Formats: sequence, structure tokens, C-alpha cells
Amino acid sequence: MGKKLSALVICILFIVAGSAREWKVQDVPIAHLEDRNRYVCDPEGILSNQARFEVDAAMRTIEDSTGVQALIAVLPEIDPNDCFEFAYELGQQNGVGTRNDKGIVILLCTGERCIQFVTGYGIEGVMPDAVCRSIQEKHMNPHFRNDDWDGGMIQGAKAIEALLLDEPELMPEDDMEDDITLGQFAATFVTIFLTFTGLIVFVDRRQRRCPKCRKVALKKISRTYHGKIHGMKYYTSLFECQNCHHQLSREEREYDDSQGGHGGSFPHGYGGGFPGGGFSGGGPIGGHYGGGHFGGGGAGSRF
Repeated sequence: MGKKLSALVICILFIVAGSAREWKVQDVPIAHLEDRNRYVCDPEGILSNQARFEVDAAMRTIEDSTGVQALIAVLPEIDPNDCFEFAYELGQQNGVGTRNDKGIVILLCTGERCIQFVTGYGIEGVMPDAVCRSIQEKHMNPHFRNDDWDGGMIQGAKAIEALLLDEPELMPEDDMEDDITLGQFAATFVTIFLTFTGLIVFVDRRQRRCPKCRKVALKKISRTYHGKIHGMKYYTSLFECQNCHHQLSREEREYDDSQGGHGGSFPHGYGGGFPGGGFSGGGPIGGHYGGGHFGGGGAGSRF
């Protein structure tokens, strides 16, 4: 009876082991979309909380400092079971990277015993295949061979962080596109100010130019109030040229500033604050990927 029970338990264990979930690309929950400070997708809890925290922190530093976006997946089984194909599709379908294709996908599949890097076009020069393979062999695979998933992922993340932060060509995208010096800003401001001032002077001179003698000599000599409609006051103003004494009248209008209500309170339906309680609480803010594209860059290895 004991032998039969043991055999039954062994069979059950084999069935359970054989029925482990195979993750498809479209089913992997993307942690970064839920929380901008998370990059590790570990739906079955293969890594410890501390390991995920350290890897996430390294990837956050990389994105803040260089603009390189990362997606890291830690899965027991994958479908398709080709590590490169799975990592490539994971990056493509989620648009990992920025407009300059500065993205990297790292896949650890414990069942296939593989570690795979896939790089976007924008960092293939900084992380060529040989460098990717070197990081895996020196910093990750020695841990993975002993099923030390935490150690391998932490050391790999630190090695990638050290590499990318030491590359001067990896400026953040915003800096590359929008970087202007203080002098350029000042010159732009002065140009706008002078243009605006010149426009005011031009309009003023045009308003004061006499249509008869063409001299800039019109002067307002009287003003007649006609009434107010919807908060707007209407006048007729009489002008006289100080050069030729030609007179002309113009219709004018202006807002009635004597009434309150401008900015004193919100219209009906806008009172009290933001819908849903405003910014109280403190839930995570989701991140996003920038639509990067991948080629065949990166490297994979088994352990």
C-alpha cells in the first residue's frame, strides 16, 4: 500500500510539474505600465521582493540618466520556447524604448535555463552582442547555474547600469532635442519682446494717424456712452487732428471692470476640488514606453 501511495504521489508531482504555465508574449503583465518605477515583470514571484526592488532601482536610474527604457521578464516557461523570439516580440509589441529606439529587453526563463538580451537600434552601438554576452557570462550565469536567480539579476542590472551611465553619447532624449543655452534663451526672449513692442507701437501709430493729412496727430476730444450689453460698454469717441483739425468719430467698446465675478468663484458644476478626491491617496503612477523598435541586436546564453 505504501509503495502504491508513493507511486501515486510521484505521478501527481510529475503531472503538476508538466502542467506549469507557459507564458505567451501577450499575456505577460507589464509592470512599468502600472507603476513607472517598476520594470521587472515577475508574475510568478521567482525573484524576491528585495531583488525586484534593486533591479527596478537600477533601471529607473538608467532611464532618468540616459533615456534608455528597459523591460525585464522573469518567467518559468515561455511559448514560443525560443528565448530570442520571445524577448524580441515582447519588446516590439510593447514599444520598449524611445523615439530613438533606446530600449532593452532582458528575459530570464528558468525552465529553458536561458538569459536573453535584445537591444533597440539606438543602443546597439553601446551594447553590441559581445558586450551583452560578456555581462551574462561574467555577472549573471555563475549565479544562475546555482539557481540563484536573485544574485544573477542584481549583478547583471548593476553591470548594465555601470556600462550605460559611463557612455557620454547616451544623453537623455529631452536634453538632445531641447537643450538650449541661457544665452539662446535670452536672445529668444529679447526677440519676442521687441517684436511684441514693435507691434504695439505700429498699431498705436496707425490708430493716431489722420486720414486727411497723414500725420500721427489724432487726439480724442470727447466720448459718448451708449449703454452696456452682456457686460460690454459701448461708446462713440470723437477725435481731432492736432495738425489739420480734421475730425472723425469711432465706435469703441470695452469690458465693464466695475462688476465682480471674474475669477471670484467657479461656475456651477466646478466647485469643491478635483473629481474623485483630487490628489489624495498615493497610488502608483503608471509609466509608458515610447514606441521603440528592435533589430537583431543583443545576445543570449544558457547556463
